[in-house]
Amino acid sequence: MIMEETATWEFETLDACLLCDGRQFRTVFRRDIRSVPLQFVKCDGCELVFQNPRLTQPALARYFSSSTFIKDSDAGGRALKEPLGYFDYLSWDESYKRTARFRLTRLARYGRPPGRLLEISASSIDSR
Repeated sequence: MIMEETATWEFETLDACLLCDGRQFRTVFRRDIRSVPLQFVKCDGCELVFQNPRLTQPALARYFSSSTFIKDSDAGGRALKEPLGYFDYLSWDESYKRTARFRLTRLARYGRPPGRLLEISASSIDSR
């Protein structure tokens, strides 16, 4: 596996909802994390929340094989405060616990348990 030093951020804007094909959205979250613009919108039709604009397929492929994704701890203190990837994917167990604690703390700001959350994600590392 050849690992790029950093990811290349290329985005595409979706004109329609991924679920209901609705065309009316409103921004529910917008923030630049380490100069990467992240925005999530909510569909007025079905209320699906999704990233828009989102990374293009080629950009996603580069991101998942980049050092930003695999070992974001190389970014120094910024990686803990504003992570763009795993702290250290290859030391997965401890990294997973750190990342989970960080994300759960952040989610707790939006409501107390019990609550509802749907997470859809996938990632893989080619270790050849």
